[in-house]
Amino acid sequence: MSNLKPQVQHSMQCTAGESCTRRAPGHGISPMQLLASGATPSKWRDAFVSQVDADGWIAIELFDPSTGLADAATPESGTVWLWSHAAPTLELGTPVALHALYGALAVGSERISVVVAGAL
Repeated sequence: MSNLKPQVQHSMQCTAGESCTRRAPGHGISPMQLLASGATPSKWRDAFVSQVDADGWIAIELFDPSTGLADAATPESGTVWLWSHAAPTLELGTPVALHALYGALAVGSERISVVVAGAL
């Protein structure tokens, strides 16, 4: 992704490799992210994984809350690109939930920090 905002590019920089301990967006999830995202349950959006790249990029398809279907034609749904250095291995079609306000992705009971690169 060559047209990223500077703050997204800065957050993606890491020299520690697999032993990364950064708490920047997209790296390790902070206790504050966990608390804040848990305290605002109405901000979670259901989705499923539609693409995963080896570089940490994850595409998710948001569900339209009124129909429960993924539909790129409505502003409440569509594809959102995320980046995470600490992303677990995700299968296509895996159900997830995105908390874009606090940059958290729920995969089952696990929470990971993400950079939201696409607009909601």
